[in-house]
Amino acid sequence: TYTASAQGGFSFPVGPNFIIKPSVLSLISNSNTTIDYHVKAFLQNKVWLGLTYRSVGAGGALVGFALNKTLDFAYGYETPFGAFKQVIGGTHEVVMHVRMNNFKKLDNYLW
Repeated sequence: TYTASAQGGFSFPVGPNFIIKPSVLSLISNSNTTIDYHVKAFLQNKVWLGLTYRSVGAGGALVGFALNKTLDFAYGYETPFGAFKQVIGGTHEVVMHVRMNNFKKLDNYLW
């Protein structure tokens, strides 16, 4: 069980249709702290690619697209490194992201 978490990130416009967003997520429990490092690249604010490294020895990749300002779909794959890879293997994740009450029609890289 996690007792606290903290997350932060920035969006860096690289061109008119290309944005890079690095971010960090820290999950704190009584016994340890896990830190996730992410970087996502947004293309024309519709498609994104991302990479993740987890401090407990895992990494992953994701790809997604925005159907509109309310609905996104993504696929991710995560795999452990080292000895855990022989025991656990990788995971596949399919995500549907719904932005409820997005009255301001904020872009997906702001979330």
